[in-house]
Formats: sequence, C-alpha cells, structure tokens
Amino acid sequence: MIYNVILLLNCFLHEDVIHNTMSPRNIVTDSCIEHNKHCKLEFGPYAQIDGQQDNSILPHTSGAIELRLSVNDQETRYFLNIH
Repeated sequence: MIYNVILLLNCFLHEDVIHNTMSPRNIVTDSCIEHNKHCKLEFGPYAQIDGQQDNSILPHTSGAIELRLSVNDQETRYFLNIH
C-alpha cells in the first residue's frame, strides 16, 4: 500500500514542485502513467490468478489480492496468493 501511495504521489503535480507542468516522476524517469492503462484496479481487490498449467483435474486458478502495480509497458501487477 505504501508503494502505491508514494508512486501515485510522485506521478501527479504538487503545489510546491520544481516544475509547473512535469510531475516529480516525469522529471526523474522521463515517464508518466496513463490513467486508463495503469489505474484499472484499486489496492486490495480480490482476483483469480493463473496457476499451474497442466492436464490434471486440479483447479488452474487461485484466489489472490492485488498488492501493487508496476509502471511499465506490460502493465505488470503484483498479487498476494491467499492460499
């Protein structure tokens, strides 16, 4: 949760920043987030994630809680498996 808060605080403009049009993240990394791409899920939603892929009759998904996102082109998300 702390990682998400710091990431999002650095992605948006503040009143007391160095630059008027660029966020702190944009200044340092030269990248910014896209709302429709990176902010699809909130912190903590329940989801079914892919599990082991084989031909058995065991379940192929497991329950998980989304922890954080990674701001990259692949839209990577980190989940906590509750099993």
